[in-house]
Amino acid sequence: MDPNQAKIWQQACDIFLQLADLPTAEALAQVAAMDDLDAAVKASVINLIQAEEQDGGYLEDRLMSDTQQAIRNRYQAGDRLNEYELLEPLGEGGMSQVFKAKRLGEDVQKWVAIKVLSPQGKEADELLHQFVKEQEILAGLSHPNIVDMLHGGQTENHDVFLVMELIEEAMPITAHCQQQGGTVRERMRLILQCAQALSYSHANLIIHRDLKPDNILIDRNEVLKIVDFGIAKLIDQKIQANKTTILALTPNYASPEQINAQAVSVTTDVFSLAVVALELLVGQPPLPRDRLLKSCAHDELAVDQHLKALRVDGDLKNILRTALQNEPERRYPSMYAFAEDLQHWLDNKPVNASPQSFGYRLKKYAIRKPAVVTAVVAGVLLLCSALSVTLYKNQQIQAEAQKAAVVKQFMLDAFENTNPDVNQGATVTANDLLQAAALRLQADRRMDQAIKFDLLQSMGIAFGKLGLYQQAIDHLQQSLQLQPNEPRSMAHLLQFLYDSQNFDRLEGWLQRPDIFAHDSLSDLAKMYRVKSRFLARQMQYDQALLAADQALQLPFTNNQGIEYVLSQKLLAEIHFFQSNPQQSVAILTRLLADSAMDHNQRLFFEIRKDLSEYHLELGAYEDAMAVLEQLLIDQRRVLGDDHPDLLETLRVSSATLKDLGLIDQAMEKSTQAHAISLKHFGADSIQTGYVLNNLATIAYAQRDLDRSEALLAEAVAIFEAKLPPNYSDTLELKSNHAAVLKVQKKFTEALAVTKQVLESQRISLGPYHDQTLYTQKLYAEILAKIKHTEAAFAEIESTVALAREHLPAFHPMTSEILYAQGVIYQEAAVYPQAKLAFHHSIDNEKTESPVVRKAAARLALVNIELGDFVAAQEHILRALRLGQAMLGEAHPITVRYHIILLEILLQSKPHDFALMQTHMDALAQLMQAQDYAAELVDQQQQVIDQIKALPRTP
Repeated sequence: MDPNQAKIWQQACDIFLQLADLPTAEALAQVAAMDDLDAAVKASVINLIQAEEQDGGYLEDRLMSDTQQAIRNRYQAGDRLNEYELLEPLGEGGMSQVFKAKRLGEDVQKWVAIKVLSPQGKEADELLHQFVKEQEILAGLSHPNIVDMLHGGQTENHDVFLVMELIEEAMPITAHCQQQGGTVRERMRLILQCAQALSYSHANLIIHRDLKPDNILIDRNEVLKIVDFGIAKLIDQKIQANKTTILALTPNYASPEQINAQAVSVTTDVFSLAVVALELLVGQPPLPRDRLLKSCAHDELAVDQHLKALRVDGDLKNILRTALQNEPERRYPSMYAFAEDLQHWLDNKPVNASPQSFGYRLKKYAIRKPAVVTAVVAGVLLLCSALSVTLYKNQQIQAEAQKAAVVKQFMLDAFENTNPDVNQGATVTANDLLQAAALRLQADRRMDQAIKFDLLQSMGIAFGKLGLYQQAIDHLQQSLQLQPNEPRSMAHLLQFLYDSQNFDRLEGWLQRPDIFAHDSLSDLAKMYRVKSRFLARQMQYDQALLAADQALQLPFTNNQGIEYVLSQKLLAEIHFFQSNPQQSVAILTRLLADSAMDHNQRLFFEIRKDLSEYHLELGAYEDAMAVLEQLLIDQRRVLGDDHPDLLETLRVSSATLKDLGLIDQAMEKSTQAHAISLKHFGADSIQTGYVLNNLATIAYAQRDLDRSEALLAEAVAIFEAKLPPNYSDTLELKSNHAAVLKVQKKFTEALAVTKQVLESQRISLGPYHDQTLYTQKLYAEILAKIKHTEAAFAEIESTVALAREHLPAFHPMTSEILYAQGVIYQEAAVYPQAKLAFHHSIDNEKTESPVVRKAAARLALVNIELGDFVAAQEHILRALRLGQAMLGEAHPITVRYHIILLEILLQSKPHDFALMQTHMDALAQLMQAQDYAAELVDQQQQVIDQIKALPRTP
């Protein structure tokens, strides 16, 4: 570089650094006011300031550029370019070509690479002028990992070119790593080389702006070289002028600020290099392909999903997560800082991207200096133990003895209720004892605060496990007043706030800045799981999965221990919430097969119960019952015949048997559950309320509608008395109650209940929650029953629209709502719309579920009305097959499908007498073996008589 030009650039750089933090307009104004500044220096400063602002422009403009096509085939191998001969093409860009070349007239020489820039259009002269200046800057760079620029020139046709070192047998970094394999550490060493080279270029005021694997090359000697410096800045200046020309970034690797047309800085290169690093680990471009069109909205989610799947240590994940933040201010502030953390990671030193606790830093030091740490720790432990063991043990024994005496007396006083003179022969439950202990604790104002804390915490947890959530929450909050932010109390408080569906208060706790600032890993994992469940319930599934991953990433000693099992159980729940029970079944099946832990413990009992419910969601009733039957056997063997844990298993078993049409067995299981609930929790407990709901559904299946309504009314009263106003399960019970009232044709009462529930759910749960949509569906069905047809149509169409827009794809509630829409249209004799709705209901299901069975049967009836007996036969055969598989051959619904099929065959011509005879024989055998309702028997007899009366042609 000319010495005078170098002096100009040095002055320009000094002034630019003083103005770099100012907004562009203010910086330019200050430069304009520098009247005594040399014109060449001023122009250079202005170039640097303008280069700091990027404008991504519009994809359409970039792709429509006239300059993008003009360069193609402008030069070919064999052409001369001033003193160089072009030997073979190496690549082609928007306005440039790259050739392998040699210098003419030189016998001994190294071949070079020449990049030719051929700008077109009205701004070509300005672009060439700026490019020449850019060459002068780039020529000053000298780094072993940056391609050497030898010199630049200009042809008679005003094409400018750069002469650079030729990278022999160049291979992009991704292709090199795929070919060579290599460990994670070896790949990150390559990224570190890039970061160090870019840190050098940033120090020289050069931002690359187009980092991607194709611009990070490895030669045949495995030397890394970064290429294409400065060109992106030049092109961006042209875009900045009039928003034309070409794409100045690579969408798969560009930073969000480039894509969103915002100012860039050194952190832009940090982001792009981190994308390349992540690609080396995952084997594919990690960011969404549509990020250019969606303004990078899903970048962080994609990054988190990839990092979650990677089997690398947490520090490296934290480094990449920091470098890949969407907001530049949340990334590393410089490429030097990024390189420093990578170097620290490779050296097993603490990294700035990870929390800097003392234990963390000590652990890192121990990895680097194991012998030193072992010796020091051994010496310290020996000294400490020699000085303190005797004193500590004496103090501990005295303290524990005193504490035990106080707690013993406290509990003895509380257990006074077991005295026959007090309870007068009544059975004393765990609930009674806890309530008595709570009153005793409240009255004792002289108790030691540490002992009081332990009692409050223990009793709070005990209340919660009995389902007495409000008392649990009260006691745990009192314990936290004595020891704020104590992790065990905090974790259980969050759990019971979730269990009681006190979501507003739970959300407030989760938003506290110090909520996850704990060292107790098991309590921290519980908090993350509660957060995950809460987010999943709010249908924020991506965030829920992130919270679940945070629990999984905690450094437990046993990666297959209880915390791992709990987190896998949680993942299955989230997939279930996302209407993906197949994945839930796969997760739990694999967990049960792989875990070496004892499956005859309460946690695994709960997992097996969950597995049965996921089978039920898929319509796999036999699989569900197989799990439940073995689970009941194991629970009774381990826990006894009336343990409270049997309640939920009996409830699910009862519901499954009901769906299978085994009503007597369902009633037996539900009655057993009711007896257990009364014994342990009492007649007015929440647990008993759930069992009453179960009994009500069985009574409904028995067509004992009066009993069903009475049981539901009793359950609702319990929930309203025990739980906060507008508790979601209370509202759900009220919806069930309204559904029974509808079947009883008590439409006025049903409509009033449904309207009140719907208004409450829209406020407490939101208008898009699946429970809210169920109630809105029910409201439309009741309107249809009272012949408010237009209002029913409008309500069900609104419900369908909300479900399709806000529920996940294939959500079962969407299928139920579409099915209800079909029924409403069918009963109003609007058969084409009914047919369409039933088809949509079936299409929304991933597998052949109960909804598919019901919709297929309805489609058969609709097609009969439309005169399409071929389609009617096709659909009823499908419903019949599903009824046989799901409900059994002898189920009344399956029998009803046989009868409908015979009715269709009766009306279809020509008559298929062989098929008629097959199904008449099947029906005759079923009728002989089972006692069916008189109505069903009459229907069967009528259709058979009509078939027998048909004339047979020879």
